[in-house]
Amino acid sequence: MRKSSSGCRFTVAWARPLTVPRNRRLRCAGRAAVGAGRGHENQTWILEAYPLSVSQGLNTTPVHGHAALFGVYGMLGIGLMLFCLRGLTAQRRWRTGALWFSFWAMNVGLALMILLSLLPVGILQTWASVEPGTWFARSAEFMQRPVIHWFVWLRIIGDSIFAIGALVLGWFIVGLKTGWSLLDEPHLPEAQDTPAH
Repeated sequence: MRKSSSGCRFTVAWARPLTVPRNRRLRCAGRAAVGAGRGHENQTWILEAYPLSVSQGLNTTPVHGHAALFGVYGMLGIGLMLFCLRGLTAQRRWRTGALWFSFWAMNVGLALMILLSLLPVGILQTWASVEPGTWFARSAEFMQRPVIHWFVWLRIIGDSIFAIGALVLGWFIVGLKTGWSLLDEPHLPEAQDTPAH
């Protein structure tokens, strides 16, 4: 066994090209815990205080939906896609800078979407549902307030960063076909693993 570029000491030679897809799938588990865990806990205390039909209309539900859906299905789908693409280009090494950029841009963009827009509006709606009532929190009068419009426009920051990450991922995938995402030297697995020192 040998220490790989990702720092894992137990990577064998044939598994080294799979480092990026593997890491993306491992981070999927973390995103699922944060999205399904924190977003769900954020909504759970509301569900205990109000009936299910009332709490589903608040913006705390999209917090859970955005974080969990992308964290579980989005990251898992991207990781599996990269795993399959790695098999199609097994004899060539990848330029992984674009993948790392897209990973961080998509995750930071999603976090900004939630923290700058969805969660603040959900908290304001929750407060409004406690004081006047849930009918007011869902009303057009409440949703047309200037502060709500301000939070909705703040979402553009996260959306833009997320979109740039998705475009870079698409650019990398096109580059696998055209060759600009591949290094010039071929990937030749070592015949024998050497022990780590």
